[in-house]
Amino acid sequence: MDTKEAAEYLGFAPFTLRRARTTGRLSGVPPPMYRRMGRKIVYEKQWLDQWLAQFEPQTSTAQNISNKMKEPQHDDYIPK
Repeated sequence: MDTKEAAEYLGFAPFTLRRARTTGRLSGVPPPMYRRMGRKIVYEKQWLDQWLAQFEPQTSTAQNISNKMKEPQHDDYIPK
């Protein structure tokens, strides 16, 4: 699939996916693999699925916040 189709599949704007190829970051992680064929950029669906699989499914934003609150912010913090 091309950049526009891949971006739609991942839920990003095509510009965001193009920019990720140059910056090396998309949503805080390396972007999905792609193949350059001349001037054309091609993404395979399995590569996009592999990239998406690294993110844990969430039922709500509150779930993400409560998980972060359980983790200590600083290992060296000792209350007085």
